[in-house]
Amino acid sequence: NLWLVMHDPYLMNLLREHGIVFQAYNVMNGVLQRRDEAPNAFSILTTIGADLASRFEARTDGQILTLVTESMVVMAWLVQDGISVIPRASSSSHQLENSPAFIQAVPRLTGEEKRKVMDAVSALMRGEDLQVGATFHNGLPSEIGALTIHWKNVETGEEVPVSDKVHTGASNTIQTHPGHTFVVYDEGKKTRREFTIGASYGQKENIMIDEL
Repeated sequence: NLWLVMHDPYLMNLLREHGIVFQAYNVMNGVLQRRDEAPNAFSILTTIGADLASRFEARTDGQILTLVTESMVVMAWLVQDGISVIPRASSSSHQLENSPAFIQAVPRLTGEEKRKVMDAVSALMRGEDLQVGATFHNGLPSEIGALTIHWKNVETGEEVPVSDKVHTGASNTIQTHPGHTFVVYDEGKKTRREFTIGASYGQKENIMIDEL
């Protein structure tokens, strides 16, 4: 029933307005099991877990929490949004991770972290991995001509064309990864400019090219 949380905002808003608690059961089913289908999305949960762990050192039942697992990130995200969770556990270690004391010890997620968790969970449930949507806008005068976009292998220097010509006033969106480098050329390939993608998985990046 995690699908309702993700894809039925009308129901969730209605429940909140009337003070009705929504209870999600077996929330990890169909999420973490699909990590191989959406490794970039899963890595977002891993990164957020590491960031949360660095923000706290809490004692629970005599133990020091130094690790926030991917499942703990998802459950903390739900609980902090007022959703009751009944998790399943296949081992004693998972039972400990899923315990109310451990989940309540997780620091508050920021608004940006909540958005990233939602994007990651949605991608994992669909089995479709996250990428970065980089949109290149040609803001150059028409006399300069169309632009061409190349992906650059920073290790070898090889440049691979990844778009058709982008004329003045037009745009081209490329699905890529954080840290990838692109080179934009004018039509005669006399001038060039490099861009490195700074957005994270699940985000979009708009690149306005108004000079070369």
